Amino acid sequence: MATLLNILNPDVLRVAGGTLNYPGYWDTALATARAHTLPELWAACTVARIQAPDLVVARGAARLAAASTAGATWPAQYL
Repeated sequence: MATLLNILNPDVLRVAGGTLNYPGYWDTALATARAHTLPELWAACTVARIQAPDLVVARGAARLAAASTAGATWPAQYL
């Protein structure tokens, strides 16, 4: 996570995966990422777990379809 934050500087980073369910993993991952991320970049980014990871693909497809229907240009890169 720290590498992504330091290099890409996103506003939001959402995380999912089975290892997040291991006891203490999420808290340790957050603490480690925070320790290795530039403080300004950490403060500017929201890092959170995806609440419904089983729906990520479906939500992405719905967002892509809605944007395409609305005439947005960004979906063309995925088609």
